[in-house]
Amino acid sequence: RPLTRGEITQFLESIDVSTAIGLRDRALFELIYSSGLRVNEAACLKVGDIDFERRLMVVRGKFDRDRMVPVSEVARDFLVEYLGPKLDSPEAWVFVGSRGPTKGGHLRSTTISERFRILLRERGMDKPEISTHSIRHSTATHLLENGASVRHVQELLGHRNIESTVRYT
Repeated sequence: RPLTRGEITQFLESIDVSTAIGLRDRALFELIYSSGLRVNEAACLKVGDIDFERRLMVVRGKFDRDRMVPVSEVARDFLVEYLGPKLDSPEAWVFVGSRGPTKGGHLRSTTISERFRILLRERGMDKPEISTHSIRHSTATHLLENGASVRHVQELLGHRNIESTVRYT
């Protein structure tokens, strides 16, 4: 299920950005929410995929279909702070794994999902019907509630078929 505006705001604003992991988590989940990304799309982003000045990024979606997606000012600002000197390394992964098989490579989708679950649990928001995909679902729902057209949301999410987008209504 999608998170309400209040729930997503509570979740994002409660992430402690005074630590490196907290700053990464805030940048990551802010970006997923503001741009309607699939978890794997966020995991596989490279610094060079993002135009920080124009607030646009190339997203490598399902079925090898790339699309241009806007980045909110808030997400951009957290990304800039999180990336720091890596901003000058276009081939660097945006979200880097720090342990195990992903050390130095990009975070895995499962790692992001596990981290989301931990953060939900810490905030007393953990429910079986909420997953990382709920963030993407929330993006679509909130856009539609604010008057965005189904076509606009379809393009943002990278759905080939409008029926996939209509499910979010």
